[in-house]
Amino acid sequence: MLSLVLRKILNNKWLIICLLLGMIITVAMVSSIPLYTNGILQRLLVKDLETYQQEEGVHSGLYEIRLDLYQTYSKTEGQLSKTYDFFKEHIEGDFIEDLDVETVARTNVLSMDFLYVTPEEYYGEKGARTVNKVFGLDGLDDHIQLLGGRLPENNTDNEIIECLIMPAFQKEYNILLDRVYIMENYTKKDSESFKIMPVGLIEPATNNDPWWVNPDEYSSGFLIDYQLMKEQFVDKREFVTKSEWFFIIDYKTIDIQQLPMTINTLDAQNKWLDEYSGTKASFNAIEILQEYFTRARQLTTTLWVLQVPILIMLAFYLFMTAQLVVQNDRNEISILKSRGAARRQIFLVYLIQSALLAVVAVILGPILGIVICKMLGASNGFLEFISRTALQIKMVPNAILFAVIAGLFSIVVMMIPVLYASRISIVELKQKKARKWKAPLWQKLFLDIILIGGALYGLNSYQRTGETRMVIEAAGKEAPIDPFMFIISTLFILGTGLLFLRIYPYLIKGIYYIGRKVWSPALYSSFIQVGRSSGREQFLMLFLILTISIGIFSANAARTINQNMEDKVYYENGSDIALQVRWQSNEVIPIIFDQNTAEELANEVIIYKEPPISIIESIPDTEAIAKVYKAQDVSLSISKKSIKAQLMAINPDKFGEVTWKNST
Repeated sequence: MLSLVLRKILNNKWLIICLLLGMIITVAMVSSIPLYTNGILQRLLVKDLETYQQEEGVHSGLYEIRLDLYQTYSKTEGQLSKTYDFFKEHIEGDFIEDLDVETVARTNVLSMDFLYVTPEEYYGEKGARTVNKVFGLDGLDDHIQLLGGRLPENNTDNEIIECLIMPAFQKEYNILLDRVYIMENYTKKDSESFKIMPVGLIEPATNNDPWWVNPDEYSSGFLIDYQLMKEQFVDKREFVTKSEWFFIIDYKTIDIQQLPMTINTLDAQNKWLDEYSGTKASFNAIEILQEYFTRARQLTTTLWVLQVPILIMLAFYLFMTAQLVVQNDRNEISILKSRGAARRQIFLVYLIQSALLAVVAVILGPILGIVICKMLGASNGFLEFISRTALQIKMVPNAILFAVIAGLFSIVVMMIPVLYASRISIVELKQKKARKWKAPLWQKLFLDIILIGGALYGLNSYQRTGETRMVIEAAGKEAPIDPFMFIISTLFILGTGLLFLRIYPYLIKGIYYIGRKVWSPALYSSFIQVGRSSGREQFLMLFLILTISIGIFSANAARTINQNMEDKVYYENGSDIALQVRWQSNEVIPIIFDQNTAEELANEVIIYKEPPISIIESIPDTEAIAKVYKAQDVSLSISKKSIKAQLMAINPDKFGEVTWKNST
C-alpha cells in the first residue's frame, strides 16, 4: 500500500508539491493566530506596565503584603514572635515561588509606631519630645551610600542602639548625629524605654533602585539593623507594630500564557490572608493583568475574522489542486474499481497520501508561522517595515493544536474529490464524458443570490448601528473594529463571484453571436470552446476572483485602519509639543502669619505678568507657536439655564498653523 502511495506521489510530483505548499501555508496561517496573539499581547503588556510605572511613579511589579501585628497576634507573652515567624515562613517561602515569576528586589520592613522620642538631656520634659517611627529594613546596607558619620555597630549587648537617618528626617526634626535619644511606647503603661543614637547619615545608593519602595516614609524615622530589630523588638520587647513585605516582580518576565495561573495564584493568596485579621495584599498592576483576558479574546476574534477570507481562498486552492490530482488519476481509479478494488481501498490510498502531506505541513507550518509573525511585528503599518525590536515569538501549545486542526481540515478538503471519484467505474466515466454539462449544485440552490442577499442585509444592519458608534466616538472612547464588516465583505465578494460565473457562459455566447461573422478563426474557436466548456475552469476563475478582490479589500482596509490610528494620535495631541509656562506675579505664600497679616494679603490684588514668547520662538527648529488659554468649569448662562463648560481662547490664525489637521 505504501509503495503504491509513493508511486502515485512521484507520478504527480508537481501537483503534489503545489498541494504541499498550499497545506504548509494553510497550517502556517492558522497556527500564526495564537503565535501572533501571544507575541503582541506580551509586547502590549510590557508597554502598558511601563506606562503605568511612568504615570503613577511606582514600580508596576510591586507586590506588597502588610501585616498589622497589633491586630493579628494574641496579646500574650511570646505570641508576637510566633505570629511573625508564621507569616514570614509562608510569605517568603511560598508566595513568590507559587507565582513562578522573577523578582528584581525584595525586602521585609519592620516598623514601630506610637513612640515618644526625647533627647536624653531633656528627658522628662514634654515639650522636648516628638512622635517618630523606627524601621528595620532587611538588606539596607546593600542599598545605601554614607553621606556622613559611620555605619552602626550592631551589637545586641550595647545599652544604646545605633541607627542611621536620612537628610530629610534630620532637617525636619533637627536630629543630630551621635546624640542619644530615649524612646518609649506611649500606648503601653509602664513600658520599657530604650536608647537610640544616630551615627550615620545616608541616602539611596542609586536614584532608580527599585529596592527603595517607600523612601519618603523611611525619611520620617530611625533606621536600625533588621536582625537587631527582630531580636530586640519582636522576640524580646514585642514593640514592633507592623511588618511589610515588598516583592518587586520583573514584569518583563510575566508570561502571557501563564497569566491566568498568575492571577489565580494572587487571588488564592489574598483569600488565605483574608482568613487572618490585620493582613492586606496588593499588586499594583492587577487590573492591567485582568483586562488582558478580554483583550486576548477580542484580538483572537479579530484575527480569525481577518483570516477567514484567506482560509477560504486556501481551501479553494487545496480543493482545486486535489481535484487536478484526482482527474489525472481518474482513469486509473475507475479501472481499479472495475477490476474489483473496493471503494475503501481506493479511499485509503489517497487518505495515506494526504496524511503524509499533512504531517509534513504540520511540522513545517508552525515554523513558517513564526517567520510570518516576526515580519508582522517588524512592520509599522501596511507594507511599512522598520528596524525596531521584533516580537518575542515562541511556540505555544495552542499553535500546535491549531496546526493539527488545520492539517486535518486540509485532509478533509483534499478527500472530497476522491470521495466522489471513487464512486465512478470505467463505464460511468466514459458515459459522463459523453453527457452534456449540467449545472452545478450551487447554481441549483442559488447560493450566489443567497450570499449577496445576506451581505446586503448585513450591510444594512451595520449602517443602522452607525449612530451607536458615533455616540461612542463622541464620548471620547475608541470604537472597536467590527469584525462583522469583514464577514459581510467576504460574503459579498464570494456571492458576486458566483453570480459572475453563472452569467459568464451567456456573456461569452452573446459576444460570439454578435460578431460571429467577423471573428478571426482563432477568436471564433476560442469563443466556441469557452461557450461549450464543461465548467471545470470555474474553480480557477472563482479562486482568481477571490484572490484579487480580497487582496484589494484587505489592502484598503489595512491602509484605512493605519491612517485612522495615525489621525487619532494627531487629533489627541494637537501639536508636537505643549508647554505650560509659569507666569510671574506678586503673590506671596506665607509660612507663618497672624490673622492681621492674612487679611492684609487677602485684600491685595495679585498681578500676573505674561512671560515673553520670544524665548520659546528662539528654540531651534520651531516652525510655529500658538498661545492657548484654557479654563475649566466655566459657568455659562443660556436661556436662563446655567451649564458648566470648558473655555478655550485662541488666536485662530496662529492656532491653525500649529495644530494638525487632515489635509485630505
